[in-house]
Amino acid sequence: AWRGRGDQRPTDPPAPSASEANPTTPARADKPSLAVLRFTSEQRAPVDVLVADGVSEEISDRLARMPGMLVLSVSATGPVLSRALAPRQAANLLHANYVLSGRFDWIEGRLKVSAEMWEARTGTRLWTKVFDRPWSGLYEIGDAIAVEVASSLGTGAADRTERRSPPGFEAWLAYRQGLQSKDSTKPEVVLSGRAMLEQAVLLAEGFAEARVALADT
Repeated sequence: AWRGRGDQRPTDPPAPSASEANPTTPARADKPSLAVLRFTSEQRAPVDVLVADGVSEEISDRLARMPGMLVLSVSATGPVLSRALAPRQAANLLHANYVLSGRFDWIEGRLKVSAEMWEARTGTRLWTKVFDRPWSGLYEIGDAIAVEVASSLGTGAADRTERRSPPGFEAWLAYRQGLQSKDSTKPEVVLSGRAMLEQAVLLAEGFAEARVALADT
């Protein structure tokens, strides 16, 4: 736009602030920050990785409702996934005070989640715990982990919301597969994702999240 202003030259931009000039040391917020790393799975099959990602995001969403904390979601911690980093290194890379990581297993209809929380400054593991529930206990695991995090930090846990059990595994899996495809730039991939979301809705009529994702397509 300034080219049309004759001989007038654009003014020099303001000098960057210290935090802008050195992006590796951004200003920290007053609230403690927690980075939730994607939980890993011992199985390497694509479906197992997909389930592990979905369980990680369910846990991350539950933690995000905690008062008095800043939670970096699983999607926000993506840059560290391809690196073999210790929790302390991951925390420093993400500028987080604490890190939650863990392992997920899906065995004969049961969820087994091993979670552990680390303090970034010293690299100290604050706690580790194993949660073993049937599939219907997916949301209960998120609640239990949130309580452990709140207890270790001395913050108040969010009020437990009355939630029904998650949809059946097949409906939930179709929903996760649909989410992977619905934002693609390729029409044929979006149509495939839409078909999976439609299947999720058919399998679980009251599955609100699947209906919302389907509307997004």
